[in-house]
Amino acid sequence: MDKKPLLREQLATRLREQILQLQTTSPVRIAPERTLAEQFGVSRISIRAAVKQLALEGLLSQTQGRGTYITPRSQVRTLHLFCSPDIKGTDPFYNEFLVEITTTAALQAMTLQMVHESQITLQDPHVPLVVIGVISDTLKTKLAQAYRTIIVVQGDGHLPGAVHLSFDDYAIGQRAAALFLESNYHKIALLSGPDRFPSANQRKQGFLDKLHERNLQPITITSKMNWSGGYHSASELESWLYQEDEPKALFAANDWMAVGLIQRFKEQGIAIPEKLAVLGCDNIQLAAQFTPSLSTFDLDMKLLTTELLQFLSSDAIPTEQESVHRMLPATLILRETFTP
Repeated sequence: MDKKPLLREQLATRLREQILQLQTTSPVRIAPERTLAEQFGVSRISIRAAVKQLALEGLLSQTQGRGTYITPRSQVRTLHLFCSPDIKGTDPFYNEFLVEITTTAALQAMTLQMVHESQITLQDPHVPLVVIGVISDTLKTKLAQAYRTIIVVQGDGHLPGAVHLSFDDYAIGQRAAALFLESNYHKIALLSGPDRFPSANQRKQGFLDKLHERNLQPITITSKMNWSGGYHSASELESWLYQEDEPKALFAANDWMAVGLIQRFKEQGIAIPEKLAVLGCDNIQLAAQFTPSLSTFDLDMKLLTTELLQFLSSDAIPTEQESVHRMLPATLILRETFTP
């Protein structure tokens, strides 16, 4: 026997039909939950569930304090992607972004094509290019000569004529330090990545600048931005942890470093967060599953992809030597390793 669709699925289907009719190349705000509930004759809980389902599909985007919007329909039919040679295939930011942009492209009947360095000069210059990560000056020159429209995601911000989209890593570092200070931590450590990575450098700089306002100098350790880097860095903090019986806190440049460090301390019987409060960044999937679960900053890939498509659908793409820079906010996720 065929089963009747659930109310949520029925609502999602009816909402999806309306959304596709209203969708334009600009964001369109949908009616509040109460209005939609009255329109469809259902509860707000049912409407909320249907809206959440469509948000997961990418047809809607929700931003705290701004409401729910219909994802803009892109005028672009083909999009090229070029990834920095320095990014590894296991990089969580890279993988999450690729999943999100691939899903969005499929919903909008957009073709994605990965471009290798050897293929740059063979591409159609009218197809927009998305560059992910930091690339060399030589590559920048090649890409600028081959493409008219370039959007750089989490790059170094030094490609003239491009749109630069990135999360505000300096603000992330500042907020992490502010959270520790507000919680009366005065013994503070920073587990940072190499300065050649703009995200690690900016998070470190924001963190240090905020602490310097209170004349605090944290212990700073630079390591590889992976689990192993965090795990082996723990040994450099062992004596510091036992110097004084005063609460201590650590900010890690990314979650992989944080969980590696916590794992090492767990093996040594060091209690987290009682002995050391830990705050990470990136909100990788493991952060919520780890024990204790990791407090961190979430980088919203839906927001990033929405902003990217808005630039492609607008007249905001810079020309010649101009550049456009757009910084996106991160969201604090509080779990067990640190609670203000």
